[in-house]
Amino acid sequence: MNEAAAVATGNALYFLHADTFPPGNFAELIGQALQQGSGSGCFRLQFDERHWFLRANAWFTRFDSDAIRFGDQSLFVKRDLFTQAGGFDERMLLLEDQEIVGRLRQLAPFVVLPHAVITSARKYKQHGIYRLQAGYFLIYTLYRLGISQQRLMQVYKWLLS
Repeated sequence: MNEAAAVATGNALYFLHADTFPPGNFAELIGQALQQGSGSGCFRLQFDERHWFLRANAWFTRFDSDAIRFGDQSLFVKRDLFTQAGGFDERMLLLEDQEIVGRLRQLAPFVVLPHAVITSARKYKQHGIYRLQAGYFLIYTLYRLGISQQRLMQVYKWLLS
């Protein structure tokens, strides 16, 4: 992602997972948010599966809390702010999108836009919705407790096995 940012030519950067689709007018929405003073932000989340638990998870993404701010929601950021923040921490194996949001917030306002990206629920269907969400919660909790990236990756690989 840092390499892509280095060769991008615009004043704003937009990071989007391969299995996530932005709103049709995402460029306009991002442009408006940046013009209104936000330095970075994301969209709310919606899954391509109508399961009640996934809808409930997505509902919480409307709140501006770092505890629920993950890469599936995409990330937009002013180029100069991204540079000032030092980009993504390349030592991180997991949760690099979670980590950078904390640094970006310290430098400029962060906004959660009221429109949703739609992301694939494929992993949830493959591994079980409750099991995968519990695993993600475990990984996030271990991350917040300071567990090493290598150990987090071991837990992640076990979760997806």
